[in-house]
Amino acid sequence: MASPARKSPDPHSKAKWSDREILEVMDAVDRQGLTPRVVAGALSRTLGRKVTRDAVLGLVHRISRAHEATTCACSRPENCDGGMPKRWWAS
Repeated sequence: MASPARKSPDPHSKAKWSDREILEVMDAVDRQGLTPRVVAGALSRTLGRKVTRDAVLGLVHRISRAHEATTCACSRPENCDGGMPKRWWAS
């Protein structure tokens, strides 16, 4: 007998991260040294929605890559200070 089909979540609907949530994740992983699994569990309890370890890893990866790829887009040379400092979320 075939088992009933499970209703899978829509793969195209992604949870939006608020700025505060992003900073909390970056702080917890980078400064506090917590594992992505622990951060995901804490966020799941706090936010009331399921946050997975992979979601935390993906967020950290995207933020880190975006920071490395950014270059200064200043039009005035005196404003070009090299862009955002490393670990900008920690300051």
